[in-house]
Amino acid sequence: MRRAALRKAMDDAAPGIAAIVTFVKEINVLGVTAATTMRDQMIRKANNLTVADGVARLQLNEAVEGVIAESNAILAQLKQESTAVEAIAPAHAEIRDAIDQDDRAVLEKLKTLVAEVKRLQGVYSSLK
Repeated sequence: MRRAALRKAMDDAAPGIAAIVTFVKEINVLGVTAATTMRDQMIRKANNLTVADGVARLQLNEAVEGVIAESNAILAQLKQESTAVEAIAPAHAEIRDAIDQDDRAVLEKLKTLVAEVKRLQGVYSSLK
């Protein structure tokens, strides 16, 4: 009975999981667009500034380099998150199918999936 209840719960959860995956990927696309737009605007603005003092220009260039490095890190993280979240639905389906097979290796995959979700929660918390 527990196996049947788990099977039903996983079947019922599948559409919600797909919706969450789609939502996260869409949000990440918007995040990429926002980060890229802000970075490009800052670079454009910095390129339009004329700083006569060499030290001031050096400081401006360092600030722009910082923006570029940080935006590249954000873009890489968003890409990694989208890749990770794409794995959730297939993992869910594989775990669901394993219920019928009593495959113990799936438990390890589930633990890995849960660990990745927890890691992603930490990443999203740090972006706030």
